[in-house]
Amino acid sequence: MIVIKGEYIVLINKNLKIVLVSILFLCLLIIQSCNCNDNNNDLILLKSGGTPIRCDSKQKNDVYKKYNINDGDVDTIITGYKTRDFLDVVFNRTSTRLFKDGPDIPDNDIELMLRTAMASPTAHDLRAWSFIIVRNRNIINEFINMCINQEHNGSSDIYKKAKLMVVVCGNPNAVIENDLLAESAKIYSQKKSFVDIDLGEYAYSVDTALASLNLLLAAEYLDYGAVWVDIFPWKERIEYIINKFNIPNNIVPTNVVFIGYPSVQKNPKNKFEPNKIYNEYWGENFLFNK
Repeated sequence: MIVIKGEYIVLINKNLKIVLVSILFLCLLIIQSCNCNDNNNDLILLKSGGTPIRCDSKQKNDVYKKYNINDGDVDTIITGYKTRDFLDVVFNRTSTRLFKDGPDIPDNDIELMLRTAMASPTAHDLRAWSFIIVRNRNIINEFINMCINQEHNGSSDIYKKAKLMVVVCGNPNAVIENDLLAESAKIYSQKKSFVDIDLGEYAYSVDTALASLNLLLAAEYLDYGAVWVDIFPWKERIEYIINKFNIPNNIVPTNVVFIGYPSVQKNPKNKFEPNKIYNEYWGENFLFNK
C-alpha cells in the first residue's frame, strides 16, 4: 500500500487526526463536566448541628425530602463547595509571610473560615473565643509595621499585602461565668494534686489555639496563604489591639492570623521526627512496623 502511492498515507493521516481531535474533544468535555459538578456542590449546615449534608445544588429539593428538612432547619448553605482530601490540606499547609496583590476575600470564604475555626474542640464547650475581622488597610498596615519593627528592625516585606487580619481573643472569665464549671473550679483548686493554674486562663488559651489552627487549615483549603502572629505576650501589641478595637478589660487578644494570596509557593517542611516518639515509657523509641 505504501509503495504504490502516497494517497493511502494521506488517508491514514487524515483519519488519525480525526481520531486524535475526537479524543481531545471528549477529554475536554469530561474535564468540563467534572468542574461543573464540583462547582455545583453545596454543603448544607443545619441549625441543630450534626453531620453536614453534601449535595448537588440541582438536587437540593430531593435532599430536603430525603432528610426531612426545610429551609427553617438550615443554618447556612456553602455553595461551590469543593472536595479536597484532608491529608492534602494538612501536609500542604505552610506559614505564608509574603503576600501579593489580589481581590478582596469574599464574605462567603470569610464565613467558612470562621465556621471552621469555631468547629474546633473547646474545653467544656466553653467557646472562650471571639474574633475581630479587620479589612481596613490602614489598621492592618499599622499593626504589620509594628510587628516588623519589633522582629526585623523595620527592614522586611513580611505580612505586607495581606488582605485580611483576624484578631483572635480569649475570655479568661469563661469558667466563672458558667455556674456549673465555676463550682467545679473551686473543688479542683482545693485538690492538692491539682497544679497551681487558673482554669479560666487555661481554657481560653487552649480554645484560641485550637480555633486558630482550624482557621489556618481552612485558609489552606480555600487556597489562601495564612500565618499566625503572636499578640500575647508582646506588651506593645496587646495595648495597641485593645485600644484600637475597644476590647473589654476582661478579654485577652492572643494572636492574629494574616490571610491573603501567597506571592511564592513554599514547599511544606517534613516535620516528622520519629526520635521524639517513645514506646510505653520515655527513652525507648517507638518502632513502626511497615
